[in-house]
Amino acid sequence: MRENALGTRHEGKARRQIKIEDMGMGGLFMLRVHFGRRKKLRLKVMWMLLLSLSIRFQAWGMDLPSNNRIANTIVNPCFLHASVNWGFFGHRHINYHAVFLLPPQMMPLFKKQIRYLADHATDPDQRRYAVKEEAPRHYIDMDRYGQEADSLPESWEDAVALYSIDSLNAHGIAPWWIMVMKARLVKAFRDGDRDAILKLAADLGHYIGDVHVPLHASSNHNGQKTDQHGIHGFWESRLPELYAEKQYDLLIGKAIYLAKPESFIWQRVRESAAAADTVLQLEKRLSDSLPSGMKFAYEARNGIVTRQYAEVYAAAYHTLLSGMVERRMRQAIFAVASFWFTAWVDAGQPNLSIFAALPAIPPFNPSADDTQFQCGSEHSPPTGF
Repeated sequence: MRENALGTRHEGKARRQIKIEDMGMGGLFMLRVHFGRRKKLRLKVMWMLLLSLSIRFQAWGMDLPSNNRIANTIVNPCFLHASVNWGFFGHRHINYHAVFLLPPQMMPLFKKQIRYLADHATDPDQRRYAVKEEAPRHYIDMDRYGQEADSLPESWEDAVALYSIDSLNAHGIAPWWIMVMKARLVKAFRDGDRDAILKLAADLGHYIGDVHVPLHASSNHNGQKTDQHGIHGFWESRLPELYAEKQYDLLIGKAIYLAKPESFIWQRVRESAAAADTVLQLEKRLSDSLPSGMKFAYEARNGIVTRQYAEVYAAAYHTLLSGMVERRMRQAIFAVASFWFTAWVDAGQPNLSIFAALPAIPPFNPSADDTQFQCGSEHSPPTGF
């Protein structure tokens, strides 16, 4: 085994099977989850919870599922907090906290519009399924390049000269796309276009956050190659939601000017790639070492019963990671703020106080995911700042 800067690599193996038994009449179902041959976890789900689920289906314009379909919906892994990247929670916290690292000259715009920057931190994810070119902008499969990964060109033009554009897109273009977005943000600052500045800053924050997630630098991005389906959301969504506000110290110093932003972001990509195996192998090891019935639990969330990684299992994994999630989240916040600051400086440090008199852009209407974003108002810094 060898170590890297973000943790020690371990190996392990885990298997599980799921069986659903329909108890039929009376509106009561028994879900029996078999983990190997040893343990059985039985959960009784009362009819009122199932009724709330059926109401949600009807609200979506779908037919009311039969008993078997409801049971399958509840246990379906697709409901395992399906989210990509840092999830709504993580991306919004990263953009939100990044604002407080900026110099006073940028605050008339960024502090006043902090809620917009947080709300719209997830816009690129919402485009992934509508714009075919969007998906490769969120990741880069460094392992696909083998020994050439450490020498990939930082310049897009140089990369295209070595590989075809189709090949680059097939394996992800996140670090190159970040530089495109940074150049666009510089132009928006120069043009004094408030709306473009905010939109591009929010988007740029998202892509920078993505490359700080180890599994965004691996072709085994959701454990699909190692029977660890769902680990992507486990690492970047479940763990931050459980621990970010309770344990993480997200109060960092100040943004810095990046003289070589390409090299900076590529270093962060390489760090993520080096940590990807650790993320996967530690979870495998944990899955083998604990009783299988401790891995998952069922929780009512926004009116839907979902199958989640159990809190006790999440706590054990979080401990094994030795602060990796917090560390990468802090580094993402610092990187986002530094890219915003660098773009502003490269644009000639335009006067942003001209936007101070403009009203704050109203936040989104609350939704299932918005209700979990609780890191302060747009006029106050995070607790302890």
